[in-house]
Amino acid sequence: MSKNYRLRSRELQLFTLIFSIAVYRSIVRVVFITNAKSSVVTIGRVSYESLPKGRRIVMGNVPVVEVSDGQTANIRLYVDSSNENPVYNPGDKIST
Repeated sequence: MSKNYRLRSRELQLFTLIFSIAVYRSIVRVVFITNAKSSVVTIGRVSYESLPKGRRIVMGNVPVVEVSDGQTANIRLYVDSSNENPVYNPGDKIST
């Protein structure tokens, strides 16, 4: 076998590996999205945190909700939503 053939064979193996990983990750993402459920939950607390805004950082309110994990425990989640103004209050409903 020539050196060029071995190199091409290794390149093909590497491409096949990377392509297989990409396909697997795409399938996992599609399964996750199709199984995701939208729900309305109650805001447990509101944290005041630094948030990126363009080239600067500002302080803002981030709602925190508690979601049941389907067994016995509740998981505390930070909602991917924030506001510089105090528009979130504990006890309010928010769609997730």
